This record gives sequence, C-alpha cells and structure tokens, in this order.
Amino acid sequence: MDRRELLRAFAAAAGTAAVAPRTLDWMADAGGMVGGMRVDRVLLDRLESVTSALAGHFHSARPDELIAPARGLTEHLTRLLGDGSMLPGMRSRLAGLAADSAMFSGWLALDADHRADASAFYALALGLAPEAHDDTLYALALGAQGLLRGLAGAAGRPGDPRQAVWQIKQAYAGLSDAAPAYARAYLAATLAKHAAVVGEEYGFCAGIENANAALSEGRAGQQRTGFLSGAGWFSTVVGQDNFVLDYEGRGLALLGSVEAEPVVRAALASDAHPLPKRHTGMLVSLGRAYVALGEHEAAAAVTREALDVAAGSGYSVAFAGVRSVRAALPDGPLTAQLDEALALR
Repeated sequence: MDRRELLRAFAAAAGTAAVAPRTLDWMADAGGMVGGMRVDRVLLDRLESVTSALAGHFHSARPDELIAPARGLTEHLTRLLGDGSMLPGMRSRLAGLAADSAMFSGWLALDADHRADASAFYALALGLAPEAHDDTLYALALGAQGLLRGLAGAAGRPGDPRQAVWQIKQAYAGLSDAAPAYARAYLAATLAKHAAVVGEEYGFCAGIENANAALSEGRAGQQRTGFLSGAGWFSTVVGQDNFVLDYEGRGLALLGSVEAEPVVRAALASDAHPLPKRHTGMLVSLGRAYVALGEHEAAAAVTREALDVAAGSGYSVAFAGVRSVRAALPDGPLTAQLDEALALR
C-alpha cells in the first residue's frame, strides 16, 4: 500500500458508518509502512478525520468492537512521532492526536474492564499531552488515572478511593479558568462522585456546585478533535442538560442519602436519548437509593435491569457496581435471580 492508497483508505474509513472494521482493515494493510511515512498536513488531516470518526462510535458500539482499531490507531500515531523531519507545529499536533487516541483507547479498555490496559493508555496520554502543549488533555488524563486508582485491581487488589480523590483534585486544580467548560464540568462532577465514595459530603457538594457553574457558561461544545470533539464523549454526555443532575444522584446514592431516589429518578426521566453506559450508571444509583430507603425488592429489580443493560452493551466495568448493590441486599427470591444472572458474567 503506497501513500496515495493509504490516504484514500483514511478518507473511506472516516466517511463510513462501519468505521471500526474499516479502520482495522486499513491498519492491517498498512502494516509497518505508516511508521516510515513523512508527516505533512494532508496526512495529519486524514488522521484527525479517522480519529474523530472512530470516537463518534463510542456510545453506539460495544467497547470490545472498538478497542482493536483504537489500539491500532494509537500505536500508529505514536510510531509516526519517530519522524524527526517534522516541523514543531506538526509534531505538536500529532502528539495531541496520539494523546487523544490514547485517552479514547483507555476509556474503551476501562469500559471493557481491562484495567491494566486502561492504565497504560492513560499513562501514554499523560506523557504525550505536554508535547502537545495541551494542559486540558493533561488534566483529563491525570483525572482518568485517579478514577482508575479508586477501582479494585487485578487479583482482588483493593482500590484506593482516597488516593483517587486526591489525584482528581490535582487534575481539577490544574485547569485554568480559560480551560474548556466541558473539561472543568466533567472533572468537577467526577470529583464530587469520588468525594461521595469516601463520605466527604462537603467535597461532594462543592464539586456539584463547580460543575453547574462551569456548564452555566454555555461552552460545553467547544471544538476539539477526536475523542474530545463534538462527535466524542464530552459533547455527547457533558453537554446534556441532565449531566450534573445525574452525578448529583450518583453521589447522593453513594452517601446513602434518602434524598437520592427523587434526584436519580429526575435524571432518568430527563434522559431523552439514553446512552447504554450512562443509563447503566443511573440504574445502579437508583438501586443504591432504594437500598437506603429499605425498598429491597425495588432495588433488586432495578439492579437486575442495570446488569442486563451493561451486559448487552459490553459495559463490563459496571458489574462491580451491580455487585456492590447486591451485597447490600438481604437474600430473597429476587436476589436469587440476580445472583444467577451475575454468576454468568
């Protein structure tokens, strides 16, 4: 495959709804040749188109369908950085694309519950962001690493929720007032949720207030490329009207507050276009809210629904949340059915 053929493949991959398998095809055809190509504006434009198109499928495809092409794209972008003849501006742009692709790959790996892979991708993004001169991307990668620290690891290794809160705080503090509103809102909401995990009610309330303040500026859709673009995660989720309400409900449920149930229900009711991954999180939160109210049958029923949605969408990392709600429930007929379903996962 020569350079002209590869560029045509880029254009085809960026313009088709079946971007994941097509992207995987041209990567396989290109082999190691991409690493030896001269980087110029045309190639970077094509790579940016493919990165954005692939990211546009984050919510509509299972993570295990996207992870191979995303990983391949990240590897190729990183390999292209070996071109020593690039002008500084082009190198900075390429580093940004590679970091963005690494973030995308990390989120996919985390969604599929491949935590070691997610950690490696986030570390790569963190290392590339300074070369891209992108403080926002650096903060988001640091926050993603913090989020991962709060989760249990391999071989039953427990997570460290307090370390997670500390690192997400550092990420949020690293954003200037000029940083895109969506990034500040996302990190503030994430900090609020993780503060709730460790019972920090003040930190939870402050995070929710900061997230609302950021989104009130009305700049949630600022232009970026790839995973962070208008086609990617942030404008699709953070830009929704009920984004902060969702995180407020999640935090209240984690705090065991009796006020959680109406807030989570309001978030669900205002979810005009439910996204499977986000919908799963809301259902798990509703299960926790029912536990706090002592409504165990309702908790078991809605948690089973969350399990079904997570399994159907390949959102395997949500199984841990389902299991945590199950652990808070007494044994009974409905929990027996939930146990049977969990045993198959």
